[in-house]
Amino acid sequence: MLSLHSIKLKRRSLLKLAAASIAAASLGALAKALPRRRVVRPPGALVEEEFLARCLRCSQCIQSCTTGALTACTLADGLLLWGTPKVDPLKAPCEAFAGRCEEKRPCAESCPTSAIVYTPVVKIGSVKWIKENCLAYQGKQCLVCLEVCPSRGAI
Repeated sequence: MLSLHSIKLKRRSLLKLAAASIAAASLGALAKALPRRRVVRPPGALVEEEFLARCLRCSQCIQSCTTGALTACTLADGLLLWGTPKVDPLKAPCEAFAGRCEEKRPCAESCPTSAIVYTPVVKIGSVKWIKENCLAYQGKQCLVCLEVCPSRGAI
């Protein structure tokens, strides 16, 4: 037989569950509506929406990266991206294309959900050169691009 006390507890639990569900749904909608930065994903990362659906934010790929190029997205990158891996070329270059990770990719091997998979050909990004902003193009001495480029011999 149900007592009045157990009914109140069940109703209270149900109300808490309903409130938590509404809050979670609202947070999910808010996260999708908030702006997010474009980030460079590890080589072999799935298409962004699929990647976000699969990534557990476990940091195993970040810990296994032999070059130290991977770091976790912060809230500044966007709520939806928070905790997911990104390549930070200012921290270290991702060398999947430069010899260190050609045979196997520790980031892909360590991913428990296959959000990152091994792919033999990798294009991580492109540079948009704006010649009006380039001092060397204007005949002035400048080596900034050469100094900061993580890929030796690319420039």
